[in-house]
Amino acid sequence: DHYTLLGVSRDSSSKEIQDMFKRLARQFHPDRNVGDPTANQKFFAINQAHQVLTDPDKRAEYDK
Repeated sequence: DHYTLLGVSRDSSSKEIQDMFKRLARQFHPDRNVGDPTANQKFFAINQAHQVLTDPDKRAEYDK
């Protein structure tokens, strides 16, 4: 679930989602976690969740 992955609720605003994404992106960025393949996978997953949840059309489709 994209919401769980980012640690936000379903009624979170775009700003709240953006803020949490930035925090998690810094934490799991591949440059900060050299040699850790799980960090790279986590970074990729939170990036995809961010793309879906910050686009109003994609978010509405995801919520259905």
